[in-house]
Amino acid sequence: MKQLGIRFTNIEEEKPIIIKPNPELKKWFDDQHGGGKHVNQYLADYLGGNPLFSAVQKKYKDYINQSIPEKTKKKCMWHGCIGGGHSKNEMDKKCTMYFHEGDLNHLIAANEFVRITQANKHLIRGDKVLKSLTIQFYECFSFYDGRVVFAMEKMVMHCLHQGFLTLSQLFSKNKPLQNLNIINDNIYELKSNQLEFEMFNNEKNSIIDIQLKFYKKEREFYKHKDVIIKRELKIEPRNESKVKNHPKNPYPSIFKDAQSFQLFDLLYNDYKNSNSLLADFSFIYRMMHKHSYINLQIKPEMFKLWLSKEPFGIVLDNGLKTLDRCTTKNKTINYNTKIDIVIKTTKT
Repeated sequence: MKQLGIRFTNIEEEKPIIIKPNPELKKWFDDQHGGGKHVNQYLADYLGGNPLFSAVQKKYKDYINQSIPEKTKKKCMWHGCIGGGHSKNEMDKKCTMYFHEGDLNHLIAANEFVRITQANKHLIRGDKVLKSLTIQFYECFSFYDGRVVFAMEKMVMHCLHQGFLTLSQLFSKNKPLQNLNIINDNIYELKSNQLEFEMFNNEKNSIIDIQLKFYKKEREFYKHKDVIIKRELKIEPRNESKVKNHPKNPYPSIFKDAQSFQLFDLLYNDYKNSNSLLADFSFIYRMMHKHSYINLQIKPEMFKLWLSKEPFGIVLDNGLKTLDRCTTKNKTINYNTKIDIVIKTTKT
């Protein structure tokens, strides 16, 4: 559904009928909504509170009022309208049904919006994100001659875009193979959904198509990244005699030369039992990479993967810290001391 626009047939001739539900009917409606809060309360929470929600709702009503045709307002017998009527009977207010129709469209659109955000709380989260999305939700309404049209597909696209941003951030923290498994599972499920949709509708679902394109793009990226990491690292078993005597560089794909690896080995032994492994090995990588002891093509994720293998076995769960976030005076002194040791060992 690209657009939503509920319409009363003869809107100016319709008259509202107020029905007070009996307790049993009210209980049934509450049960259908799980006894939870009203959809408008979700919108108020997303916007940061009732004051802003009330202001937005007033603006929504104002837009309806401004778009109602002047000829309709002039025929209105309601004492507040421009027609100059004197009636205070709500039934005589020609504009009333325009507002009721607008409220109905708002309710249906808001229910769909809240359903999407609540069903995807793992992807659409955070006060700033929800507030921004809710503002975009209201921007999907248009007003013509007092009637409301809601761009449903546009709203869904806003939600999808935010979901894609969150997924990309989550993927960046995982290993390529882990991401590929997640991506392939999602592609399989989406293709199944697409096939089912086509069977009953004789056409493709454009929303599913967009999701498939996103996952396929991510799959190509992480396939390529996985190949590059394997090619660059070429993990080799550590030869303890080589490490001890340093006759040559045992990891040429990682370190510039034998002295560079010797520097790393000294630092590794200093920090391998540290209580702050992420900060300490981030410092080692950043400093050695900065001074070209670690080959420039070795990116943080490559270094982390190499470090996690035997014989080192240092697993760092998060991304490496930047140099300014992991540097201390003691680590800098120790780093320079180890460089001096390597230089002296090389000379002897």
